[in-house]
Amino acid sequence: MAAKQKSLFAYQLLSQLVNIDALRSAFSHWCESVAIPGNVIADLVLVLDELVTNIVEHAYQGNANGCIELIARVEHCCVILTLRDYAFAFNPCEVAAANIEESVETRSIGGLGLYFVREKTNSMSYQRVSVGEHQANQLEIRKCWAADAPLTA
Repeated sequence: MAAKQKSLFAYQLLSQLVNIDALRSAFSHWCESVAIPGNVIADLVLVLDELVTNIVEHAYQGNANGCIELIARVEHCCVILTLRDYAFAFNPCEVAAANIEESVETRSIGGLGLYFVREKTNSMSYQRVSVGEHQANQLEIRKCWAADAPLTA
């Protein structure tokens, strides 16, 4: 369910792949309402698809009741996404980049989705945070569309 405030997008969903379509739709509509360029929206939707799918399949490992939260805001021609889950600690920034030059036959499995996330965004940072009595994985993604936009916070 999305919160209604034009400059801020907040969405919470259960860890089920079936919920990704509603997130994608709500997020795209918000992006359009705050005049984010279409190519940036396309990149961010791809990034969200990848990250939320990874959280559902790997972090929550089939637990359909896990909570995933997304907050998005616009600052200086950049969209900042904050994605949070309450699964076991995992820092995707520490995952080695996939070697896309290596042949499919010899390349190790995994990491290609995070490769695309890194390619489609300007920065990605991770923190393990306390939220009330719970610990959460918090990933911040920054995607800019102007040459003079700051690449990091």
